[in-house]
Amino acid sequence: MKTLIPLLITSLLFALQQDNPRIETLYDRFADATSVTLTSDLGRKGVVDLGGGSVYAPPGSNEAHVYFNIIGVVDGTEPKRGMPKVTIAFTSTSEDWIYLKQTNTLRFILNGTERLNLGVMSRGASEVMHKSGVIEQIALIVPFAVIQKLANSTKVEMQVSSDEFQLTQEQLADMKDWVSRFSATTLKK
Repeated sequence: MKTLIPLLITSLLFALQQDNPRIETLYDRFADATSVTLTSDLGRKGVVDLGGGSVYAPPGSNEAHVYFNIIGVVDGTEPKRGMPKVTIAFTSTSEDWIYLKQTNTLRFILNGTERLNLGVMSRGASEVMHKSGVIEQIALIVPFAVIQKLANSTKVEMQVSSDEFQLTQEQLADMKDWVSRFSATTLKK
């Protein structure tokens, strides 16, 4: 019975982790590597939500939809058994290039006081979509400890290029969930 209780708790925690639709775990059998990806929708830049499904786009604004991704990759099939290689990425869909025209420095303000300057993000991918604009992605490799620090914060503001975003409490909870899927996951409060 003593060995059954930890097994049940571990099984329950694993099942709860798999229920987050914003976190995807994929195993690549050819590379013998597992990736765990968190995708957060940061919303539309240049657009004001008026409520009730109505939005306002100021004249001349370039409406863009931006996603924030954290990707962790470990060797083998078990994320809990390794230290991930971590990449932060932003993906934008818009009518015109946003990140191509700017220096893409990634900065954070944690809890209203601590500043992190992670450096310039590299252009990862870009594609012109027929009649509907462009998709572009920028990325930066960071230490796992950076994501742990972000996940431990109660307020996270970020800036990439001239875009500024504040993560919601749900997005911070998702980040803690993402961190918890790896072995080096002692979240300190």
